Amino acid sequence: MVDLARWITGQEVGEVYAESGTRFTDIPVEDVDLLSMELEDGTPFTHDGSWRQPESWEFWGDVTLRLIGTESVIEVDCFDQTIQETRESEGIEAVHWGEDMNEGLLRDFAAAVRDDREPEIPGEEGAREVAVVEAAYESVETGEPVAVSYEDR
Repeated sequence: MVDLARWITGQEVGEVYAESGTRFTDIPVEDVDLLSMELEDGTPFTHDGSWRQPESWEFWGDVTLRLIGTESVIEVDCFDQTIQETRESEGIEAVHWGEDMNEGLLRDFAAAVRDDREPEIPGEEGAREVAVVEAAYESVETGEPVAVSYEDR
């Protein structure tokens, strides 16, 4: 979501406040998280990364985006390329018919290595997202907002 916000706004995350916990699983991993962030230009940005769908949910994941402006609101469901398949023996299942973004990224990376070129998404972008994640974990530990440090990247 951070890279999507950067792509849309051209801004980096400047500060993050995060809360997390374990509520839905028996494994020692945070499955509930909420990040309240501020972009470098002061724009507020929130991200709910919680695993709130039950195990029987029809599709593996979901990414929805709501942009609230001064004159309008835009909502996007990034994985809404599904159809419902119903089988008596298996029940209802969502079948994804759109492009697989992960496969596309992996294919591009493999082609970049093969062709000795930079991948479409450079490693520096991933490093910037890691900086936000590190600030979020620090915020969870301290209970305070944390400025994101990109200098070590």
